Parts: sequence; structure tokens; C-alpha cells
Amino acid sequence: MEASYFLIGIKGTGMSSLALLLKRRGAYVWGCDSNEVFQTDSVLEKSGITVVAGFDSSHLDRLDEAACIIYSTAFGRKPIVSEAKKRGFRIYSYIDFLADLTKTCQSYGVAGTHGKTTSTAATCWALSQGNRSNFPFFALFGSFLQHGSDGPIYQGSEDFLLECCEYEDHFLSYRLRGALLTNVEWDHPDYFDDYEATVRSFETFACKLEQGGFLLYCHDDSGAKKVAEYTRLRRPDLRVISYGFDDPGPFGISIDRLQGGYRLPVTGLTSFSFPVWGKDFVRDLVGAAVFATCILLDRPNPSLYLDKDALVVDEALVTVLATSLKLLSSFPGTEGRCQIMAEDGGVTFVDDYAHHPTEIQSTIASLRSRWPNRHLLVIFAPHTSSRTRQFFKQFVTALDRADKVIVQDTFASAREDLTDVNYSELLAEEIEKSGFRSRKNLCGACIYVPGNDEKVAQVAAGWLQEGDVCITMGAGNNHWLYRRIIERRNAIRK
Repeated sequence: MEASYFLIGIKGTGMSSLALLLKRRGAYVWGCDSNEVFQTDSVLEKSGITVVAGFDSSHLDRLDEAACIIYSTAFGRKPIVSEAKKRGFRIYSYIDFLADLTKTCQSYGVAGTHGKTTSTAATCWALSQGNRSNFPFFALFGSFLQHGSDGPIYQGSEDFLLECCEYEDHFLSYRLRGALLTNVEWDHPDYFDDYEATVRSFETFACKLEQGGFLLYCHDDSGAKKVAEYTRLRRPDLRVISYGFDDPGPFGISIDRLQGGYRLPVTGLTSFSFPVWGKDFVRDLVGAAVFATCILLDRPNPSLYLDKDALVVDEALVTVLATSLKLLSSFPGTEGRCQIMAEDGGVTFVDDYAHHPTEIQSTIASLRSRWPNRHLLVIFAPHTSSRTRQFFKQFVTALDRADKVIVQDTFASAREDLTDVNYSELLAEEIEKSGFRSRKNLCGACIYVPGNDEKVAQVAAGWLQEGDVCITMGAGNNHWLYRRIIERRNAIRK
């Protein structure tokens, strides 16, 4: 491994995690990015990783010839990238570098349209706590653990656990022994033409798993089931294993109404509980527990205690799985996934990464489950015009489940230009109309607030009352809004 790395677009969630991982492996790491302040700035600074402003090619003058350059795929067209290639530096895209890493050790990945980050982080947690701290693996996922986490876990280099993104078929570059598939739904309409194209991509991903490997999938999701059925036919050498609330097998989740919590048939009468609310999040953590168990039992010999999808009951499997479930009872969650940011003036401020209608519905349902009698204000920043345009009606339906909604300007991806159509304004108008059309709709008010965060904070501060829950939502950079809202509310109270 090279001693020096320069990362272009280092503040991105995946890139910053990689920067921290490389440093933990003993490399010197620094990079460049925009001046905009992101949640990753503080983590990089705390780790002593230098970030220089902008993407000027003059940054390359400070590199020695042996330096390795890694660039975010979002910034692949920047002149600094082409200049680095011209000068003969060893250069990788983020995806190509990860692909090379998967070829250096036994690797496992978490894929799916939703829940990838949470499931990967939870699997990582189940593989790193207690006596498992000696398990020689390292992990990479698109966020950081909550409650003071200082980055990704590095316990050794024999096994690699990573979050696998389907955008532009990136995950097809990886060489994996086993994979967890959370769900399959149409997203990234700027790349995938439709749902069928998305399914085909995931089918290709599953069928590329190594000989004798395994696919663990969520039985509750129709898309994941479709991929699993295809994989069984095309790759009979793979172990295809299911879990979920509707799963009739050993990893079927049931609610323990006597003791509270949940049960799995394989662990008998023993119940377990997680620090999450809502079935979707419980499902993600159960999948992570089973996945962690599969990974542990996959070493040193490929023995998952399964024969043609039927469980071979063995004390080792039950013990390892029960321990994984117990460890996840203390899972802290990841930053930006239903993360409580502050409690102030009787208002709870939450931040969540949800940027697809399905994720929004899941997050709102989770908040309703935790705080059933509290009013919910959602401050939503749409992420990319193509997604908002394609799933416009679904966004209206999902956001209409909040009591009040503020829609911000669309947060454009670095890979996509904005259109002339203001979908944020149209979205707010349609949600407002929807609230008048049906008594079943919860939303009592929705407004589009263009411009800077100060305007949004002013409206939110005027709307919020004691006992409310306020959530900033979207894949943009609005998670710091709660600070301005608190300042505005304090000013109003004075």
C-alpha cells in the first residue's frame, strides 16, 4: 500500500471514510474539496487530515511522484483529475480503488436501494464488540457511528466489509464472497430507465458472487425476492438465505407480545430488542445480525450451517447469532439516520438522510412510532431534479404524512445540473393542495422557502411549538439548520 494518498472530493461521506481508513492503515492522507462546511469536516480535522480548498491543479505540485491519487466519481470531470493523469500519477476513481481492495482479501458487501448504510454499520458493530474486537476485518460505509465515533473500524486486513452502491453499476466492480441484499426498488432515474433495469443490475451483482459464496436477502421485499429467485436458478452453487417478518424460515422475525421485543425461530424462546423504532429499522438490524453471523461462520471454512436453504441446527450457529442480536441492542446508530441533534425549548430536533419517497415514509413512520402524540415538522431538501421529477407523486404522498412541511431548494448532485423547472416549489404547492383534498391527509401546512438557511430557520421558528418534533431531511447539507432554528426561537422568546 502506498505511503501517501491525495483524495479529490475528500469531504464526501464515502471519501472521508476511506481517508480515515487509509490513515488507520498507516498512510499519510490529505485532500481537497469545496469551501462548503459539511458534517465530515470536524471528523477529518480531528483525525489530523489536511483539507485544502478548491480543485486547482496547483495542488498537484505539492505531491511527490509516489503519491496515489483517489478522486470521487462526482468530481471525475474536474481539470485536476485530467491533469493528474497527464502528469503520470497513479490515479484511481473511488470505485476502482475499492474494487482493488476487494481483490486483496475476502470481501463482503451490503447492497440495496435503501438501508445499506445502517445495515453495513450494524454488521460492523456486531463484528467488532466484546471478544470480537480481534476479528481481523476492516469496514467502509457512507456514514459514521453516532455518539463520538471517530471513523471506520480497522481491526485487521484479512476480511473487508463494504457498502455497495448500485449507481452506474458501481457495485459490479467488486469481488465479493457474500452479500446482504436489503431491498430492490427503482432509484437513480438519471441512470436506470425503470424498475426492470434496476432489478437486472442487482441480478448481475448477485450472480457475480464468488463460487460457493452466499446471498442473504430480505424476504419481505418483492424486488429482493425476485433477485434471489433469479440467483437460485443461475447460481446453484451459492447459498441463498432469507430473513424478514414474512419469512417462513429460521430467520423469520416475529413480535414477542408477552415479553416485548422480537424473536427468531432459530433462537427459540429467547427474545431480543433494538434501540430503533419501526419495522423497517428492526428488519435492517436483524439482517445485519444474520449477516455478521454468516461472515463469522464463513471463516476459516465455508460453513454456514445451511443445506439447500434448510437450517442444520447447531449450537455454534445459535450461539453466534444470539450474541450478534444481543450486541446490536447497544447499536448507537449512524450519523444522519434518525439522529437526535438537540432538545431545546420543548422541541426535539432530528436529522435524517432520507431522500427517496420510500425512505421518507419509513422515517416518518419510525418517528410516529416513537412519539405518537407529537406534531411533526419536516424540513425537506430534495436531492437531484431527476429524482424529484420522476417520483413526484410519491414524494407528495410520503411528505403529506407530516403535520407541517417546509420544502427547500433542490440540492443538486455534483454529477447533475439543475433544470429550469423549480420542482421544489411545485412539490410544496402539490402537498398543500393534497392537504385540502382529503381529510385522511395529515399535513396542515406546506410552504416552499427559497434561498438561504436563515429564511428557512425563520419560518420554522415561527411554526414550532413546545412538544413538536422537527426533522431536517434529505441527502443535502441541511443538518446544521437546527442550530439556526434554536437561535431564532430563543430570540423570539426574549
